[in-house]
Amino acid sequence: MSPAVIPATTRSTTMTRRRITLKDIAQRAQVSVSTVSYALNDSTTLALSPQTRARIRKIAKELGYVPNSWARNLQSKTSGTVGVLLDKPLTLPRYAAVIEGMRPILRDHAVGLTLLDPSGENVEAGALEDYRSGRIDGLVFVGHDEASASGFVRDAVAHYSLPFVALDCGMGQTEQPYSTVDFDYAAGVRQVIEYLTARGIRRLIHLRPTADARAERERGAELLRAVAENPALSLQICYNGVDAVTLAYLDAHDTEAVRRYQASVAKTLTQRLSESATHPEHTAVLCSWGADVEAAVWAVRERSPGTTVAGLAQGQLSPSLWPELVYSRLPLAEAGRECAEAIIEEMHTDPLHRRVRLIPHLEGGEHLA
Repeated sequence: MSPAVIPATTRSTTMTRRRITLKDIAQRAQVSVSTVSYALNDSTTLALSPQTRARIRKIAKELGYVPNSWARNLQSKTSGTVGVLLDKPLTLPRYAAVIEGMRPILRDHAVGLTLLDPSGENVEAGALEDYRSGRIDGLVFVGHDEASASGFVRDAVAHYSLPFVALDCGMGQTEQPYSTVDFDYAAGVRQVIEYLTARGIRRLIHLRPTADARAERERGAELLRAVAENPALSLQICYNGVDAVTLAYLDAHDTEAVRRYQASVAKTLTQRLSESATHPEHTAVLCSWGADVEAAVWAVRERSPGTTVAGLAQGQLSPSLWPELVYSRLPLAEAGRECAEAIIEEMHTDPLHRRVRLIPHLEGGEHLA
């Protein structure tokens, strides 16, 4: 059964450091950013009509566009490649989706993508050396939990004009000399709670990791606010035992290890559900971690049919989980697209650094639509 999609506003953006960019020129000229870049680049081999080139250059002059002189001096050394640094395996669906979202945008601008080796002690120094030697033209850092751009990277941005974009580092609310793309984890919680309470949910069992990661802190704070504002909603917290060590183990092992973990979680949750088996239609299990969603559905079908399962991270969802499920899906491909567009701007201009916060999409089974 395919999920029904519940529309939501998905993007908020603020800008700092008001300077004219290639995007401003492109909007005025009604052409693509790459066309503007080609028109302003004396050494380009792309065939543009003299009229188009002259019109774009005239608009750039009228708007007061000033190119980044340091980047201009490096034009002869550019590689046409963006480096992407992440410290999780690309086999994880979350990171694969981000990369796949980046590729089409970069391809449209004739820019390639290379994954930088995350092993070793001087990864970021290696990325800077790749940039200074012309092997990459910019860097996208894909964060998670507590992983964030280091002071070393920020210094490289300041001292070497490294074009840089940080994804999911939780830095979008502070001034940074580069673009940031973040997920609004609190908004995902608000969506789910509003949806559940509107359908009569009065008892909420929150299945959450033991590890106190940044995303979990943001979700937990919003959940407590939502419960405080709704006296009819009771909250029980059930920890799944996943700390940083357990998470690293599960990331490094095969599907069977994850299955054993899920069976353990299902057993714990079955016990919690059996403590109050009345009115399952008013009960929901809220899972913070994607791998817990399937375990929760097993427990509900075994002990408490009619109970709703809600997820705050999608994980790898099997079609067999429907129709009990409603969940907040992170817009991963959209995040990749935003990163690609931001790094193109960072590479070609003195940019208006993007501050993008993406709101998750709420999705549910047909019986909840």
